[in-house]
Amino acid sequence: MDNVARHHERFHGSERPRTNVAQTLSTLAVSQRLPLYLAFLCMALVAPSLFTGFELDDYIYRYCSLRLPGAETFCPSSLSLATLATDRPDLIHRMIEQGFAPYWAYDHLVLDFFRPLSALTHFVDFRLWPDNGVLMHAENIAWLGGAIFLATLLYRATFGVGLLSGAAAFAFAVDHVHGLPAGWIANRSAVMAAFFGTAALVTYDRGTRAPSPRAALGGVACLLLGLLSGEIALGAFGYLLAHVTVLDRRPWRERLRSVLPYVLVTVAWRVFYVATGHGAFGSSIYVEPGQDPLGFLSALPRRLSLLLLGVFGLPPAESASFMTKGMSRAVFVGAVCFSVALVVACARMIRRDRLSRFWAVGMAVSLVTVCTTVPHNRLLYFPSLGGMALLATLTDAFARGDPRLPKGAAGKVSELAVALSGGLHAFVSPFLLPLAACIVYLTHTIADRGVPSAMTAMTDAPHQELVLVSAPEIFTALYPRLILSAQRRQQPAKLRLLSMGPIALRARRLDTHTLEVNYDGGLLSTLAERLYRDERHPMKQGDRVELDGLSIAVGPVTSDGRPLSTTFTFAEPLDSPKLRWVVWQTDRYVPFTVPAHDGDVVDVPAARSTYSEG
Repeated sequence: MDNVARHHERFHGSERPRTNVAQTLSTLAVSQRLPLYLAFLCMALVAPSLFTGFELDDYIYRYCSLRLPGAETFCPSSLSLATLATDRPDLIHRMIEQGFAPYWAYDHLVLDFFRPLSALTHFVDFRLWPDNGVLMHAENIAWLGGAIFLATLLYRATFGVGLLSGAAAFAFAVDHVHGLPAGWIANRSAVMAAFFGTAALVTYDRGTRAPSPRAALGGVACLLLGLLSGEIALGAFGYLLAHVTVLDRRPWRERLRSVLPYVLVTVAWRVFYVATGHGAFGSSIYVEPGQDPLGFLSALPRRLSLLLLGVFGLPPAESASFMTKGMSRAVFVGAVCFSVALVVACARMIRRDRLSRFWAVGMAVSLVTVCTTVPHNRLLYFPSLGGMALLATLTDAFARGDPRLPKGAAGKVSELAVALSGGLHAFVSPFLLPLAACIVYLTHTIADRGVPSAMTAMTDAPHQELVLVSAPEIFTALYPRLILSAQRRQQPAKLRLLSMGPIALRARRLDTHTLEVNYDGGLLSTLAERLYRDERHPMKQGDRVELDGLSIAVGPVTSDGRPLSTTFTFAEPLDSPKLRWVVWQTDRYVPFTVPAHDGDVVDVPAARSTYSEG
């Protein structure tokens, strides 16, 4: 009640006349139902995603949950849906054989993420209503709504009930970074981890004000459930650390006693995670700090800058991965400049204001926890939690002319950065959020057009091999079996992939059974291709992959170990009706005619699509 009274004294005791809009906002800000209102607002904004159906990794989860033939190759169990590779050369070979991995996949690749709780929900979904995407999307939306409800409680617990906490909660509720996790079924791990992680923070904060064994047990349980849902829950630990070191005013012994159970459960989870072989190794997209600390530190400045831009501004953090190198560098430079402006704006506030320092420390630590992979807005739930609190604080400080803000030119630049970010989140984010929630639907042409177009070349699919000469990205190259299974269509006897990514090719016939493919500039030129092999494990000339009916030999390689050419020797003649050749063209596969005579060459344009990386 003291917070409410202070709020009314501050905002209603002013001599300036208040407009109806301001009065309405003030009333909403102190309403007991605000957490519920904002939860429903967020859910309503992402509701269009209910009807986007299944896309991309949703097909993997369906394939593994239903234990369809071949699922055991990369999903050892129904609760290991986020497993792609487990340091098993025999399984990698089997994945290449079945068309689930490219021939350049590293033998000891590890892409194995421990998310049993979120996997359990997918398992139940696909067992009970395997074709009902609406219900599965509704689950994602409900988890996000719950997380927003809890986040509003956290803002009120720290700021007090009033316009400041209401503004932070509103900006967070409509933040477009929530779109993809809510709108993509396979990203449920993120919204579940967000819900349980935020519940742990709310419970911990209340436990510091009114300690009780029940609160301690509930908070620790929530954190563990979050970690078992998805690694993003580690972001909550950043705010626990900030709470102990910055926000809590109790004696240090009491602070450490409160946080110790949370530390122990996080350490136990991590020890189990590593001891059981989970994590990532051999992929350029993921960098494990424990296995490659130097690589992680070298990637940190770029990733932090892009992620910070994703929290406060535009373009999204992931945009740099889908641009040309020149444009990507420009976005990075812009991200650095924007980050510097924000740091200048926040610096004095953070030094002198305890609440600002709490949110800044929590945001900074949570940002570091998501730098293990390429920057993406879908990772930003916990960084945004602190980011929106800081944005609301800075906006309020500039409106009041707070003396702790920078002066002169630095002040003008900082004010501009805060104004742009505040305007974005207040007026643009509510429109971007539903678009972000539905953005994965843009890939529907992969299942509706891309994969089916490849099958038009098949006249007797169960007895023919489908040879993909070129493919623009992972999904059209390695997901055909998953998608065909979901569509209940016949699958080819074998699936062969010769190239992937926006690379021009020259296909030269060496003899009746052998085709040489030359890669312009070398294979593995894009980040997507390096998902399966990083720069630390280069290929060598003479490397071979022996498959049933196909022998693959790597020819000359670039200085950094990327194949410049590879020969593919088939058991069947190249012009055999058992081999059905296709090549990517614009937005679909079209038949490809192999060179007719020894020495003949056919040029293949670079395979590009909306989803190709620059």
